[in-house]
Amino acid sequence: VVTAAVVAVVSVTSSAFMGRVFEKQRRMDLLSYQRSATNLGVGIGSLLSGIALSIDTAAAFKWLFVIDALTWLVYGWIRLVLPDLPPAAQGVAKRRKTEALRDRGFVGLSFVDSLLRLHDMVYRLALPLWLVQFTVAPKATIAIVFALVTGAVTVFQVHLGKGADTPPHAARVLRNSAWFLLLAFVV
Repeated sequence: VVTAAVVAVVSVTSSAFMGRVFEKQRRMDLLSYQRSATNLGVGIGSLLSGIALSIDTAAAFKWLFVIDALTWLVYGWIRLVLPDLPPAAQGVAKRRKTEALRDRGFVGLSFVDSLLRLHDMVYRLALPLWLVQFTVAPKATIAIVFALVTGAVTVFQVHLGKGADTPPHAARVLRNSAWFLLLAFVV
C-alpha cells in the first residue's frame, strides 16, 4: 500500500512537472514516453522477480528489495537535480474546493477513467493470484506474463497514443482503448 501511494504521488508530480516545463503540443508525447519507460521498469522488475522465484531463497528475495531501494535512490537523485519551478497559481483567483465536482463532464470522465484503471489491479494482482492458485504453471510464469504485457505497452504506447493531443482525439483514443480492454477481459 505504501509503495502504491508513493508511486501515485511520483506519477502525479512528474506529470505536473512535465506539464509546467514542456509546451502543450509535446505533453501527450512525453506522457506516452513516460508510460513506456514506467512499463519498461515494471518489465525488468518482473524478470528479476521471476529469477528470484526460480532461485527461491531468502537471499534472492532480499536482493529484490535492495535493487528496488537503489532505483528509488536514483529517482530521488534525478528529482534533486531538476530545477525548482515557481508556483503556478500566481495571479489566479481563488476557487472553491468543490468546483470540479460541479463539472459533470469532469466527474463523468473521472469515473470512466477510474473504471478503466481497474485493469491495472487485474493485471498486477488478480492475474498473478489466479496463475499461482488455479493453474499448474510454474511460478516464474507470472514474471514472464508481466514482462510480455509490459513489453507490449513499452513498444506500442507511444505509437497508439499519437493523436491524443486534443480533447476530441483523446476521447476517441480512450473509447478505443476501453473496447480493447473489454475484449481482453472477455478473452
